[in-house]
This record gives sequence, structure tokens and C-alpha cells, in this order.
Amino acid sequence: MKKFINILFCAIVAMVAMSCGNKVEKDIKTVIGDQSKVLKVKSIDIHEDFYLYTNEYTANRSGYETCKVITSGDGEMMRMYESDMRLYKSWGYQSDYNRSKEGYEKYKAQWEDDCKRLDEYAEKDKNFRENGTQTGKLYIAKVKGKNEYTGKYLDFNSYPIFAYDSDGTIHQIETDDDIFMICSAYPKAQKDLEKALQVAGQMLLDAFSDLNI
Repeated sequence: MKKFINILFCAIVAMVAMSCGNKVEKDIKTVIGDQSKVLKVKSIDIHEDFYLYTNEYTANRSGYETCKVITSGDGEMMRMYESDMRLYKSWGYQSDYNRSKEGYEKYKAQWEDDCKRLDEYAEKDKNFRENGTQTGKLYIAKVKGKNEYTGKYLDFNSYPIFAYDSDGTIHQIETDDDIFMICSAYPKAQKDLEKALQVAGQMLLDAFSDLNI
């Protein structure tokens, strides 16, 4: 009886693992669309700083960098109008002073709002670093794509990498370690990657030749 229970338990675990694998593959198919087919999916365990691969973190980081540029621009405009105000005031040009003051107040208000948003982005970034998910899985799919003109499948495979956010949404990612991760999961992927680079290079040459430069 005990042996039967153990066998049953192992069977249930196997079924759960299989269903999880099917879910990942199904989610990946939804992302890549109908122009490619998923041949295989392998996972890689991430043991630290997994939050770096989530959309939530990267979107916040992108927002922070964009806001930093906007804040700097609004600050420069504010200081320019402030300088003009002082100059026109010293010259006694009241109407020019008034226009400069309007510009100064406009950009000062924008700059102050920018600073608040920048602080919010920075606080979220800090929260990710201190409390973000540290471990998780990345999924590397072996995908056969189609030639967009002929509709025939390509003679090499591609290897997109995916991650799940905390809300269960899957998305494709790119990292500095793409090639290392791909070759770790699929040792024979190097030939496919080399072929993909050759095709991309040829497409670039064809595009330039079409320009008749």
C-alpha cells in the first residue's frame, strides 16, 4: 500500500511538471505568434537578482532614465529664463521681464513635478534592489521561424529568452549573457547563431544594394 501511494505521488508530481511545461510553451507561442513554431523549451535557474529580468523593473528603470533627461532639460530652461529675468530687470525692460518670468514659472513648475516623479522612480528602484525577487527561472525556447516572403521555415533555429513577471505575465528579454545562456542550454546552438548572423548580414547587404548608393 505504501509503495502504491509513493507511485501515485510520483505520478501526480510528473503530471504537474508536465502541465507547467505545457503552460510555458503555450505562453511562449502566444508571444511569438503564428509565424514561428516552438520546438523545445528549456529553463535556467537564476539564483540572484532575478528582478533584473522582469518587465516591472526594466519599465521602471527606463522611466527613471527618461525622467532624468526631462528633468535636466526643464531645469536648464528654468535657469535660462531666470537669467533672462535678471538681465531684463537690470535693463528695465518690463515687458521682456514679464515674459521671461512666465517662462521661468512654467518650467519651474514642470521641474518640480519632474523631481517628484524622479524620486518615485528612484524609490521603486531601491525597493526592487532591496526586496525584489532574487530567484526565478528564465525559459529559452528553440524556435523555427518562417521566411516572411516565401512562408517556408528557415533552415536554422533561433533561441528567444523569456521570463515571468510577478503577476504571471510572460515576456521576452535580452541580456548581456544571451549567447552564454543559450549555449549553456543548447550546446549545439552555436551553428544556428552563426547562420542567423550570416543571414542578417546578407539581408543588410541586400538592403544597401537596393538603395543604389
